[in-house]
Amino acid sequence: MEEFMNLLQALLEDQGGQLLGKLAQNFGLDQAQAGAALQQLAPMLAGGVKKNLGQTGKLESLLGALQGGNHTRYVDDPSHLTSDATVTDGNAILGICWAAKTSATKLPLTRRQILESIPES
Repeated sequence: MEEFMNLLQALLEDQGGQLLGKLAQNFGLDQAQAGAALQQLAPMLAGGVKKNLGQTGKLESLLGALQGGNHTRYVDDPSHLTSDATVTDGNAILGICWAAKTSATKLPLTRRQILESIPES
């Protein structure tokens, strides 16, 4: 889990935090709120990955999707994060990680749900 969180932190800090800034903007949040929400969502994502990638063929499917999808473009140019194609790519990858396509839609990704997922300081 710690390795996953370190990877997430490195991605979010890359290019001066542009990725986190774009995610925050997309949901009408400030960067601190978006960062806090991602910290809350990361364990859920990591748990799903750990649980489901042990199933036959799941890891291979995920690696194939990640290697063939040119996903570095999202980090290299965060403006791609708001496109419909990005959502489609993300849902496909989450579907692989959680063993069901509909699982991706269960993430709390509305602004209200994100704000509710952030613990009070």
